[in-house]
Amino acid sequence: MAEKTKKKPTESKPTATARRSGASTRSTRPAAESPAPSPAKEKETILTDYVWPDILNRLRFKKEDIILTDEAIKFMIKEYSDKEQGVRTLIRTAESIITRLNMLRIADAETM
Repeated sequence: MAEKTKKKPTESKPTATARRSGASTRSTRPAAESPAPSPAKEKETILTDYVWPDILNRLRFKKEDIILTDEAIKFMIKEYSDKEQGVRTLIRTAESIITRLNMLRIADAETM
């Protein structure tokens, strides 16, 4: 018969991750959550950073040609895109505005 060998108790060696006795691993403070940005603020960011520059580029306007104010952005979001979650209507509205301005630019150039 094979003899069972007894294992010697291993000694506890201190490591770099050793904790003081009684120290808790969880914080007693609740985790700080950053407040989620409002949908209107997200739409404003999308419009100013992505949609507006893309439309201006497609219709060959310079950034300085048409200035989009904060008031205009808020009006567009409130009037045309407030009830939807996405930005499709907001994009169509911005495209419509720039297209109309482009038509006026073309018409003005032809009358000169």
